[in-house]
Amino acid sequence: MVSLNLLFLLTTIGVIIIFFGKLKSLDSSLNKERLKSEMILCEKLELDKQILNYKKELDHIKVKNDTLEVLFTSANIKLNLQEKELQRLSRIKKKNI
Repeated sequence: MVSLNLLFLLTTIGVIIIFFGKLKSLDSSLNKERLKSEMILCEKLELDKQILNYKKELDHIKVKNDTLEVLFTSANIKLNLQEKELQRLSRIKKKNI
């Protein structure tokens, strides 16, 4: 009976040692995964920041493009008016010659 109790005690101690070893291993794995997760989160936040900056730059470029588009249209209208005036003056000159 005593030897059975001793065997049971040793087996229980062995199981407890194995259990705590696995628990430490799992804890270590969990910490590694947490670290990976935090690194991924940091990378994601940095990428989100970059995306916001790119969006701001793109919006700025769009506004600039719209302004340049207005200037181009205005210059084009003035050029067309000057060309028509030049053609008119050229016709008048030809009639006078």
